Parts: sequence; structure tokens; C-alpha cells
Amino acid sequence: MRVQADKGGDADVMIAAGWSASRIGGALMRLHSKPTREGLALVHVQVAMEADRMHISNPDAVATAALAWWLDRVCPVCHGRKYDTIPGTPSLSSIECPECHGTGEKNMPVGARDLLIWMDYCKHFHVGMIKSRLRNNQQG
Repeated sequence: MRVQADKGGDADVMIAAGWSASRIGGALMRLHSKPTREGLALVHVQVAMEADRMHISNPDAVATAALAWWLDRVCPVCHGRKYDTIPGTPSLSSIECPECHGTGEKNMPVGARDLLIWMDYCKHFHVGMIKSRLRNNQQG
């Protein structure tokens, strides 16, 4: 087994399987701040493996949909404002957006709820690790 920079293989799967929740959380945070194709591909492998571990049908497709939603969940109709605008004004009306029904978000992908909860857990775990390290550095 060997790692090849230009293509994925068995070694990549072994490396990916050893990732911790904190490391996946860090990779997810980097996707928000500085998305790269390589970073997305790496995280996709992890999310698809977790979907498979959760026995989610069609784990690759659900992982793709979950990542797409996680990275851009803002409703495209109301742009996250949750309400329609009053015609001819910049003001919001009291009428909820007909697309998102006042949530400000796109509909969650079918079958991805548990996977999205896991992704958020990993991100929050990573944030907790960063906070812990910062506290320890301030005390020392």
C-alpha cells in the first residue's frame, strides 16, 4: 500500500478511517473559510464513510447532498431573510417565504439528518478543542 498524490487508493482510505471527530471538524471549518477541491474531496470521503457506518442508503449521494447543504443552506428565494419583501420597498413583510416557510434555509436533504448532526458535532468538538488549548495557553 502506498499514498499517491494524483489518485486515491487503499492507503487513503486507511488514513481517512483514522481521522478523529476534531480533525474532521477542522476540515469542515476550513471548507467554510477557504474551500478547496482537495479539501472537499477529503471531507467527502469522511462523510461518505460515516454515512456508510450509519447504514444510510446510497452513502456517497447522501454525503454529497449533505455537504452541499451544509456549505450553503441559505434559502435561494428569500436569501435567508425568512420573509417576503414588500413590493417596491426594501422592507420585509409579515408573510413567510413560500419556499422555506420562514426558516431561512433550504430543505434538508432526504436521509441526511443524522449525518448533518454528526457533521455539526465534529465541528463543535473541534471548536471545543481550540478553546481548551487557548485556555491552557493563557494559564501557562
